[in-house]
Amino acid sequence: MEAQMRLMFAHLGFSQVVARSIVADHGIASLTDLLRFESSDIDTLCKNIQHPGGTIAARGNQQVPNPGMPISTMAQSNLKLATFWLMHCLERVQRPTTPADVTRDAIDPFSRQQKTEETYEPPTEPPKIDEKNWVKMMEAMEEWLHLIPGERCCCTYFRDIIVSIYDVICES
Repeated sequence: MEAQMRLMFAHLGFSQVVARSIVADHGIASLTDLLRFESSDIDTLCKNIQHPGGTIAARGNQQVPNPGMPISTMAQSNLKLATFWLMHCLERVQRPTTPADVTRDAIDPFSRQQKTEETYEPPTEPPKIDEKNWVKMMEAMEEWLHLIPGERCCCTYFRDIIVSIYDVICES
């Protein structure tokens, strides 16, 4: 599994040395380990690899500052997107996933979804209920429900309920 994880990190744009460090030194040896990371954790991980601090032995046992390892911005961005993609696959749709599945081709389509979810703010004010104008109320409720991600089917269900109630009221 560690070899697959190193290969996955390399496919995301990390050098072989950095991929080895992520797996061996930082303990990210499985997809579930990576799934625990949030965007800020990935920033911290990359910063720690780039600027680890401390000293290392140089020629003649002379101690020099540890220079760290370079990480491209693209690799860091890809790792954040891969973590989002893993959360989608493993937690939302429970799709079995291996490190070999984490490729740029697989994660790139999720870039827009990730940005949408990061900037999402739920609606703060529910629609006003107007008992005199059922059609307008139904349209307002449907529009409000469309503001909530993942609730598109709820709109149809809600509309059908309102139409049924309206029919019952009109028949009375």
